[in-house]
Amino acid sequence: MNAIPRFQSKQNGAALVISLVILLGVTAIAVSSMHGSSVQQKVVANYIDDDLAFQAAEIALREGETWIMDQKANGETLGPGDTLPNGNVLGVEEASSGWWVDDDSTAWDKGTTISSAVFSLVDDPPLYVVEALGRTAIAGGSKDATEDSGKLSFYRITSRGVGLAKRSDNTAVHVVVLQTTFSMPL
Repeated sequence: MNAIPRFQSKQNGAALVISLVILLGVTAIAVSSMHGSSVQQKVVANYIDDDLAFQAAEIALREGETWIMDQKANGETLGPGDTLPNGNVLGVEEASSGWWVDDDSTAWDKGTTISSAVFSLVDDPPLYVVEALGRTAIAGGSKDATEDSGKLSFYRITSRGVGLAKRSDNTAVHVVVLQTTFSMPL
C-alpha cells in the first residue's frame, strides 16, 4: 500500500496574537463610545431639567402679570402695602433689598404658588411675588397728584422655578429666578 505523505506545518501563533490585538482595539473603541454616550445623556438630562425650571419660572411670571391685569379689570388699584394674591403684603421696603438673590429668603414664603398638572412632578411648584413699586405721571396726563388719570402703577414681579434634579443634600440643582417690571395705567 502506498502511504499518504503527511505534511507537518510549523505555526508560531502569529494569527492568535494578531487576532487578540484587533479584539483589544475594537473593545477600546466600544468602551470609548459607551463613555461618550453616557456623558451626552447627562448633558441632555441637565439641559432638560434647566429648561423645565425656566418654563416653570416663566409660567409663574405670566401668572403674576395676569393677576395684576385681572385686578385692573375688576376696577381695583394696587399700591404699596396693598394685599397681594395670597393675602400677604409686600411693599416698597422689601422691594429695594434684593431679597430674591437669597434662596432661603422669607419673602419667598409670601409668594403665590402656581398649581398646574404640568408641574405636578416637581417638588417645589413655581411661584411668584408681586411688589407694588409706586405710581408716576405719564406725559400728557394730569399733573394733579389726587387724580389717577394719566398715571401708571409699577409692579415688580419675581418668579422662581425649580427643576426635578436634586443634589445629595436634597437641594435643587436648577433654580431659575426671573424678574420683570410691569406697568398698568390707572
